[in-house]
Amino acid sequence: MRFALPLLVAALVAAPAAAQDFSALTALAEGALTGVGVSQPVPGFEIRLLQDGEVLYHRAFGAWRIGRPANADSSSKTLSGALVMSVAESGDGGFSLSSKLADYLPEFDRPGYRDITVAQAFSHSSGLPGDDVTSPILLAPGITLRQGAYLVSQLPLENGPPGSTFAYGGLSMQAVGAALEVATGQGFNELFSERLAGPLGMTQTSFVLASATNPRVAGGAESTAAEFGRLTDMLLNGGVDRGDAEAPNGRRPADSRLAGREQPLRDRRVARPVGAGRPDRRLHRRRRPGLS
Repeated sequence: MRFALPLLVAALVAAPAAAQDFSALTALAEGALTGVGVSQPVPGFEIRLLQDGEVLYHRAFGAWRIGRPANADSSSKTLSGALVMSVAESGDGGFSLSSKLADYLPEFDRPGYRDITVAQAFSHSSGLPGDDVTSPILLAPGITLRQGAYLVSQLPLENGPPGSTFAYGGLSMQAVGAALEVATGQGFNELFSERLAGPLGMTQTSFVLASATNPRVAGGAESTAAEFGRLTDMLLNGGVDRGDAEAPNGRRPADSRLAGREQPLRDRRVARPVGAGRPDRRLHRRRRPGLS
């Protein structure tokens, strides 16, 4: 049985870690196991609390163990959003937030659809349908992102015109994922592994739903609290990775990729910042996604 992503709390607090009293948090978590304060008992989960990359509190509760991978569900948007920004900042294939989906996906090059931008598609304002969690496009393991994007382009703009209405959903994000693939010439999971998961040492994080060929951009990732926390801390720290928070002083040891003082996240193989374009693809081995 699989559960949603273990509870991850990233906090910025002023007082030193030793002065913090987390007894109220512990009591709240223990109550959730029996249904106190929640709609139904939670079988198990994990809480990881960080301050400036330092672990202040990390506990598993109930039927859970620290480090157990879990579905990230809607929090997957944080991972895919970071990937979108990485490609946008590097400008591979001319990709940017203001790019039109039609620049990469010809099926969107028609009236009403050709003006949808990447930014609109990734901020729930494309005009495409929302509330789509049961859409066959998001659930089909046997299709590709490109095929899914075509199916998305055939849906009505029921919340249009683009940019006018907020409608929460993941279908438009599938189209952005397909546009990323066309712009870079790489698969979505390959891009994620190369630009984010690999440099950050996120060995248990990947997009596993609905499949490797049709990753659910808005909700298909699996991760651990530690790995997810490391990526979000990097984002909070202006794109600088502080290293492995379990290592002394929140840094990785001297023989690690980020030895010494804090510096922009780099890939040891080619010594380039994340988001600065793809390295020599001969140096990259695709990590096969799958349930851990």
